[in-house]
Amino acid sequence: MNDNVQHAYQIFVNKCEDVTASRYIMSGNQIIGLLRYLAATPCLMEYISKCNQGFRYREEFERATSSILFRMPTEPSKVVALVTGMLYEIDRNRLNINSFLMKFYGNDDYEESYRLFCKGIIEPYSRALGQVIADGIEPEDEPLQTESRLPVSEAVKEQIYPYICAIEETLESGAALTQERADDMRTMTEGLKYAFEMAGTKMIKIVWTGMRSVFAGYKPTVSYIRAIEKILVSYAIL
Repeated sequence: MNDNVQHAYQIFVNKCEDVTASRYIMSGNQIIGLLRYLAATPCLMEYISKCNQGFRYREEFERATSSILFRMPTEPSKVVALVTGMLYEIDRNRLNINSFLMKFYGNDDYEESYRLFCKGIIEPYSRALGQVIADGIEPEDEPLQTESRLPVSEAVKEQIYPYICAIEETLESGAALTQERADDMRTMTEGLKYAFEMAGTKMIKIVWTGMRSVFAGYKPTVSYIRAIEKILVSYAIL
């Protein structure tokens, strides 16, 4: 593990610890923060992208939730791919965390259920990514065209890129932005372009979660962000 990756992974571990240390009622903010960090960190995104190669999220999720106990996969790469997808779906309200907690970690106290959720899912997720990095997982020679690796059509890129360019031009003016926030926005915009060119639809979803959070409330780009999301939804990428 080189120094840059080791540093990025340690921050990831800290973000996971923030999720586990959070009160249940505030957990959504911590999950968004974790996804946002991943989306803005290309060296970790590369490992997550490799974990997603050949991975069928829906099948693995159904397998993990088919009994009264949540059954985490045994392979670290599958843990990374599954939990990343679950966190994305929690953020997008496609996976109801209340129902999930009650089904697999049912307790009269939501805080205790959430603690068990973190112990059974977030902590293994943190360790699994470290194991994936340590093992130096490599992509398959011919990755399967699963959801995570579906290429993005040129039609989508042609519609979205003008809005990305408009966002970049707006950021150049730096209107009403601190340097730190402007840098975050530029990083996320670059991350979205990277996801379109180098990754698959699953990575675009993850990056978009982070980008939407970073740009929230910034009026000069609201129309561009809405337009991009509308296109992604229309092509069933989101």
